Order: sequence, then structure tokens, then C-alpha cells
Amino acid sequence: MEKCLETTTAPTRRTPRLARLGAILAGVVALVVSHVDMPGTLPAAQAADVGTLYINTSAFGKTGTCVPGNDAYDALTVSTNTCSLGAALTYSNANPGMTVTLATDYAASIPAGTMAMIQPTTATSDYMNTSGYTTSSTTTVSGAYYLISAPATIDLQNKLGIKAISTAHIAILITGKDITVKNASQIQSGDTSFLIAAGTQNITIDGGRTMPMDNYYTMRFLEIQGGSYITFRNYTVGNLRNQTLAANNASAVFFSSKTTASYGNITIENVEFTTTRAVKSTTWTCTTNNSSECVNNAISIGANLNITYLTIDNCRFTNLRHDTAHPDAAIFGPYSYNAGSNVTGLSFTNNVITDSYSCSSVTAPPCALLQMPRVVGAATGPPDIIANNRFVNDPALGQLHAIQVSSARTNVLSNTFIQDNYFDGFTNAAVRLIAAGLVTAERNTFGPNTHSNPNGTLEETAANPTTPTAVTAMMTNDDTSSNYKYTTWRPTAVSVPTTSPEMTITAAPPVAGNPTGAVIPPQPVRLDAYWTATTKAEVYLGSYTVPSGSSTATFTVPVPPEAVGAGGTLRGNVRLQTQVIASLAQAASTQYSRWVPLTGQVILTTIDAMAPANGPVEGGQVLTLTGSRLLALDPGAVSVVFNGTDPCTSVTIVDDSTMTCVTPPSSRPGSLTGTVGVTVVVGGTALVSYPDGYTYWANGTLTMERQAWLGAASPPDYGTLTAPGHGGAITIPSGGVVAPGTTVTWTYTVTYHYLVNGQPYGGDGDLGLTLVEVTDDQFGPVCVLAEVYLNTPVGCAAAGTV
Repeated sequence: MEKCLETTTAPTRRTPRLARLGAILAGVVALVVSHVDMPGTLPAAQAADVGTLYINTSAFGKTGTCVPGNDAYDALTVSTNTCSLGAALTYSNANPGMTVTLATDYAASIPAGTMAMIQPTTATSDYMNTSGYTTSSTTTVSGAYYLISAPATIDLQNKLGIKAISTAHIAILITGKDITVKNASQIQSGDTSFLIAAGTQNITIDGGRTMPMDNYYTMRFLEIQGGSYITFRNYTVGNLRNQTLAANNASAVFFSSKTTASYGNITIENVEFTTTRAVKSTTWTCTTNNSSECVNNAISIGANLNITYLTIDNCRFTNLRHDTAHPDAAIFGPYSYNAGSNVTGLSFTNNVITDSYSCSSVTAPPCALLQMPRVVGAATGPPDIIANNRFVNDPALGQLHAIQVSSARTNVLSNTFIQDNYFDGFTNAAVRLIAAGLVTAERNTFGPNTHSNPNGTLEETAANPTTPTAVTAMMTNDDTSSNYKYTTWRPTAVSVPTTSPEMTITAAPPVAGNPTGAVIPPQPVRLDAYWTATTKAEVYLGSYTVPSGSSTATFTVPVPPEAVGAGGTLRGNVRLQTQVIASLAQAASTQYSRWVPLTGQVILTTIDAMAPANGPVEGGQVLTLTGSRLLALDPGAVSVVFNGTDPCTSVTIVDDSTMTCVTPPSSRPGSLTGTVGVTVVVGGTALVSYPDGYTYWANGTLTMERQAWLGAASPPDYGTLTAPGHGGAITIPSGGVVAPGTTVTWTYTVTYHYLVNGQPYGGDGDLGLTLVEVTDDQFGPVCVLAEVYLNTPVGCAAAGTV
């Protein structure tokens, strides 16, 4: 039997350490294609669940037949099998524990991005609650379209909403417990979308969006009555009816004072409270057929309520505006100023408040976006914490205050902590404390557009305004009833060594009698230091506790990057805020001190990382170095040196944390490939060195050429076969025919080709790969080539019988 032999050149894929070359004598290449889901296919209907009711119509009212587990929907014959929302809730109220959702094909028949809207009527026989129900807006309303009174999970998939009509009704009334309503979008009404009745527990409204655009009837989205425990999350809500159109507490969330039971365990998280009107508009249109310009506030509290453990976390409050006739807090607070309500255990954290407005009159309190409800006397119970929020307004809106605490207290514990917040864009005291008792306001920072007094001495002592021309500060204690009107320590000197990352602050205590009645803080005190570009407090630097009996204080804090200008010139000022901690259950906070300027020059540049860690031997790769304070460097004095002698080209300082350059070609001795050191030099001095920081490599193409021989010596020698004369062996041409039993010798020549601009780059001293394994599918492993150099053939041989 004869066998046809072929010799080929077979390219293979390079791996970092090991390349396998298969010498295939004969065989079949097979392509295996796995199953792929085609785009655009509809999901199959889910298996119907006997514990689930499947809505298949947007019909209003209670009529219809809902059969548990019946997921049928036929648009042509649906009238013979109708399961409306009202029918489903009627069934689930009588059979606790049901799930209510949309029939699979009904939901699929509603195009993506659109909704089926239930159109209510005035026929009370269609309402699930007709006995009348007390809300915050009227003595009673005529009833509720829908009632949920038993444990259930209702998932409307953001595809079935409720239209508002002018008659005052509740859209969905919840009177039971253990109820979850999911993905309920565009739930509108002529009064309240969701009313959570007194005493309900474990209620969750999770997911959805209600932003009416075509009518102004919805006044409140969520009204919560006393004794209710509820979680409201993952929602977007706004465009509710203007306060000027009806004094009915036009809030997205309202805690009703119609019942007096205490509230507890209320969570509002990941909710966006917003409106669609123009941010800076001072006029708006809000009509029966246009709610796109309606304005409303976010969370309001009725009169004389007690709320314990209220969490408002990770929410966005954007473009909210309370009408000017009712200057209440647009973000959070009592509906009527000083309405006698009590909140303990408030956790208002991680929220972002942007471009919202309450009022701009200093004589119409509170004019604050967030107003802590009034409580007379010392606070008891869990603390109220307002922390890690961003209050950022366009100054053109004219909003006076971000936060106001006014509690009719005189230096008793408030248990209120205002911590680690950022404020910018407020035209008066961003944090205003009026008869607030002892309030801890610490580590808060204020942006460049925040109001502050250009006179540093007045910034220390200013009171809250009572007239438009009154002197005030960016944070104020009204008088000695708020934090005793403690006066603050002030910095007297600051020094920064040229090569130090820290500044040393010397501070002195305040003197008596400024302002009149102000109290000198007893020691010990804690001094919080801030950097400001001008007269604010943009960066918190750190704190130092002054022990009792000290007449001065000296401490160090970091120099912030913001304080270092071009060439390392120091800029800006340093100021203090005093926290009085002596014999107090909570720190009492002063206003911010006058300031001391930073002067001199400092070089605090760091290079922290370099990437990528490898690149081509011919150079030309963009290298990125990252660090801090790079803008302080003179670009002309900076060089990046490879292998001790080769500078990068095109050194560019991109920003304060990024620098780039273009790598030079390798001059590495021995082999152009391999690791070299990299040094960043500033003005002749090494700023940072990476001894083996960069690896030159050549990303080439590996090929293998096979050749068959007859008459080769045994054992075969690759060098002999590829030398002139081939040791007497003769080649077998591709397609040659040999008899079975013939001994054939093969040579395997491996070449790692590396080209730059079409020409070979590098040679027999430049390592390309290591540990290249050659394997024949007939003979098995042939050899392992320890090193393969650039553009330099190397190989091995093997023999076998055909």
C-alpha cells in the first residue's frame, strides 16, 4: 500500500510560555457549532401557578372571573374569561397569600414602553371600598377604587396603571398586613394613589414610576397613617398637584395626622423625587390636562405626630419646588411649620439633593429644604442622623437654607447629628440652628458657591438673619439657646515644610465677650480643620483634641492636593470649627472660624503606578504614569528614562493625576527583549524608580515547516539534515509516494517572525519564546525548544515507519 505525504507550513498561536505545534499527517477538521438563541424570539408562556391570579384585562371594577392558575388570554374572546384587577383583588382578599400578576400573553401584547391604563368611573358600585375613608385632605373621600386587605404579592409589571379622574378617590387602599406591591407604575387618582391605613404592618411598595403628564388630579402618591410600618423603594414619583391649587398636602409621601397612633420602622430607599418642569422656572402651568409643570415637595409630616425609626437612604431629590404661598420644607419636614410633630431615629443618609427650592424670605421660616420637626424639651430615644448627603443648588434659585433645626429648646440634648454632608449654592446659612439645643454638626464641607461672610471675624459670631440685611454665616447658631453660641478656636499660624506632606497649625482659644453673651467653650475641645480656596470650607483635613488646661494648640494635618498650585505654590486658607466635648452627652458645634492663608512652596508629587508593564522592542508605545499633584511639576524638568540611558519622548502632564510619554526603542544588551528599569526624574533628581518596571517583548508570528527525508542516519540529526549535503539524505517532495514499512525522517523547522514596517526586527540574540513544544500526531512529543529567537529558524527531527 502506498501513502501520499504532504509537507506544509502551519502557523500556530503564540502563548506566553508554551507553544504546541502539531504535525498532522492526515486528518479531518471538524467545526462544532453550539446552539445559539436567536434574537427577537418571544419567551414561552410560564407554567401557570395555582397560587397566582392572572389579570387579562384593563376593565375597571370588581366584575370578572379569576381562576387561580388560569394564565389564559385571548384578545378576541377575552370577554368570556375576564380577570380584572378588581376581580383578582376581591379573590385574593378572601384567600390570603395569593400572587396577582398579568397573564403572560396579555403582558406580551402590551408593547414595550407603553401601558394599559384602567379608566375609573364614578359608579360607586364598581369601587372596592365605598364606605368612605379619612385622608389628610378631606374629612372623608367617597372611597377607594381598589382595596388590598389580606397578605398578597401584586406585581403589575409596570404595564397596568390607573388613570386619574377629577372625583376625589383613593386609587389603592391597603388595610391588611404582609402585602407587597411590585412594579406598579402610573398609579394615579383624584386624591391619593396609595393610602396605607392605620395599623398596617409589613407593607412594601417596590418598583415603578408615577409621573402624570396629562392631568393634575393626583395630589399625593403615598399617604401613610398612624401605626403603619412600610417600605417604599426603587421608585420615581413627581408632577403632583400644586399646593396653590388645593391646600391638600401635595407631597409624594405624606404622614397623615388624621390618626394619632405612633409610626415606626418606615423605610424610603432608592426613590427619585422629581418634576419635569424647567429647573429655574419661577412660573408654572398645572391644569386638568397638563401636569408636566406641576410642582410638589417630597416628604411631609402632618401635625402632632410621633415617628420612630424613619430611614431615608440613597434617594434623589431633584427639581422640587414648593409653591411660594406655603414655604414649607420641599425635601423633608412638617407640612405646617412648627406643627408639633416628633421624629426620633431619623436616618437621612446617602441622598443627593439638587436644584430644589422652598422659599427665599428670611422672615418666612423655615425656607429650608430639610426641616427637623419641632420637639419641645430634651430629645429622648434613638438619634436623628443626617449624614453623607450632597445638597447642591444653582445659586440663581435663591434658596436660603439646606437644613434647619428649630425645636424650641435651650441647650438641652437634641440628639441630632449633621455629619459629613456637602453643601453648595445656598444663599444664606446652609445649616441654620434656631433654638435647637445641642446639635452636633461636624465634618461638613461647603462648596465655592455657598454663602459665607467675607469678614472672618463675623463668620465666627454672626447670628441667624431676621432681616434681609442681617449678617450671617454659612453655618449659624442663632443665639445662646443653640449650642450655647459657643465661640470657636481660631488658627493663628500655619507652616508647611517644602518636602512635607503635612502642615502644622497653631491655634488659640477665643476671647470673652464676642459676641455679647457668647460662651467660651470649656475644655477639652476637638478642633476640626478645613481648607478653603477662599472663605468656605471645601476640604475637611482632620481633627485634634485639645486637652484641658491648654492655652494654645499645635497639630498637623495633611496638605490637600487642592492647596498646591502650579510649581508647588501653596494657595487658599485654613480655618477651624470647634466641637465642645467636655461633660456633654453629644458634641456642641461652633460656627466656623476666621482663616489663616497658606504661603510658600511645596513639592508633594507622587508617582504611584505605571502602565502598561510591557511593550514592543521598537518602542513607540504610550506609557501612562498615575499619581498625585502632577500639575505642580514643571513639564520641562520631567523625564522618564528607560534602561538608564534612553529617555521617553513626548512627556505630557495630562492632569493632576496623569502623565504620559512614548517609550524609546530597546537598547537592552544581550537581548532586546526582556525587562529594564524605569526612572522618573524631576530636575535631575529621581522621583521614583522601578528596577524591573518594564518588559520589552516582540509579538510576532510563529510558523513551522515540515520536511520528509529518506536515507537519514539513525538517530536523525536536525543540524545534519539542514546542512549542505543533508548527510546524504534526500528529500521527499510534497505529494511523494512511499511504500508501507519505509522509514521516513521528518524535520520540523520553527521560526518566530517579527516584522516592523514589513522588515525583520531583531535577530539571533533576541529571545522571542521559551519552551516551544513540537508534537507529531503520529510520533507524539518530538522535542522542546528551550529558546526561539526573533527571525531565526530552529528545529528538531524525528523518524518513523509509514
